[in-house]
Amino acid sequence: MKKAALVLLVLCTAALCAGCPFRRAPAVRADRTVETDVVVVGGGAAGLAAAIEAVDNGAKVILVEKTAALGGTTLRAGGGIDAAESPVQKQQNVNYPASQYEEDVFRYGEEKANRELTAVLAKNSASAIEWLMSLGMPLVLADPARYPSRHRVPEGSFGVELIKLLASVAADKGVDVRTEERATEIIQDQKGAVTGVKTTGKDGKTTYFKAKATVIATGGFGADANLIERFAKDWAGIRTNLVAPSSTGDGIRMAEAIGADLTHMQYIQGFPTVTEKGATLRGLEPAGAILVNRSGERFVNETAKGVTVAAAMVRQEGKTAFLVMDAKFANQAAVNTARDQGVLLEAEALDELAGKMNVDAAKLKAAVEEYNRGQETGNDRFGRSTFPVRLEDAPWLAVQVFPAAYSTLGGLRVNQDAQVLKNARPISGLFAAGEVVGGIFGADKFGVSTTTAAIVFGRLAGRNAARAK
Repeated sequence: MKKAALVLLVLCTAALCAGCPFRRAPAVRADRTVETDVVVVGGGAAGLAAAIEAVDNGAKVILVEKTAALGGTTLRAGGGIDAAESPVQKQQNVNYPASQYEEDVFRYGEEKANRELTAVLAKNSASAIEWLMSLGMPLVLADPARYPSRHRVPEGSFGVELIKLLASVAADKGVDVRTEERATEIIQDQKGAVTGVKTTGKDGKTTYFKAKATVIATGGFGADANLIERFAKDWAGIRTNLVAPSSTGDGIRMAEAIGADLTHMQYIQGFPTVTEKGATLRGLEPAGAILVNRSGERFVNETAKGVTVAAAMVRQEGKTAFLVMDAKFANQAAVNTARDQGVLLEAEALDELAGKMNVDAAKLKAAVEEYNRGQETGNDRFGRSTFPVRLEDAPWLAVQVFPAAYSTLGGLRVNQDAQVLKNARPISGLFAAGEVVGGIFGADKFGVSTTTAAIVFGRLAGRNAARAK
């Protein structure tokens, strides 16, 4: 009897030691438990790519998405996908090497990016195009002379077509997709290895999705003003009506709660010219439109990078500005959009327009005159170098615009295998892909490479998650 008690005491004592095989992980409180090989959190391009790749590598996969439909921010990605040395480029004799793509991404991000991640992006971009085409996505080059890296679909919105394709492929391959299932917590065992996630469904019931590996693909935090103010104070007050409403930083919060490293959280890609009702009017400035603040004064080179213009707008009174144009812009698509939204101001004279804008008429006239002098001399105090038209014809037009978060560039720190890091070391069983990842781009995003990153790192995360033990 004493011997049995002694053995029991030894076992119990040993069970208290870290790493002891007799130690039991704390119980997860949930209404139900569902077991699988890989659980993917987030149903945008990155999450779907991860799920498909995991299935292709022999894993049983469940994908949870908090909204009622798949897509996330990808549905708003109309521009296409960047790549280098793709089959499409080779077929059209477009010489754009992966080394050049890597350099372009790095330089566009003001040389702040994690160069190792940028290299992974560039080197795997061609295989991303090959993969999408193998799944049945038709791709062509958008404009090889101007944008040698950019691929698009022949018809329709790229993002919409991409999600349609990936959702269909995921369903055909047996991915168990569960919408309206919001992940709230990353679960770990006693050693710190991730064993799945806890979610809350539309019925209010909680589920513990127990898995050998977890992929976080929940998107950025551009729709959450509080997180923007916390992490990117220079952008505090920026509009959040441009990104998907689901981009609320859920994955960042969950991973941060278990000690995951965050990186580049201060970097946001701002879009400079968004109307009160969410329409994007970028493209009018290169054609000759100018931006003035609430005083009626110019304050920036209107043709600079979007993030530069947006940052300058955030520093203006009210974090807003007005696009000012003349009659030559009256029938442009963006102007018609503003007119349809009821936000276009029109007047027969600049004095009248200034009154409608509630700005100083003399300063507004001076701003227009300054632009016109630039057209004559080629010089501009803000560094603008293109002046396509002279602003002089009535009716005069103006639209109040706001800077908005287009994408967030910071997030979870990952390594080249898409493993999430804690104190620079991988967290066992946890991977991430898509906009929830930070460090790939640096201070600004090159072209339409967000989609490239979603596919490249989504596939990488899914493949490695499937191989996790």
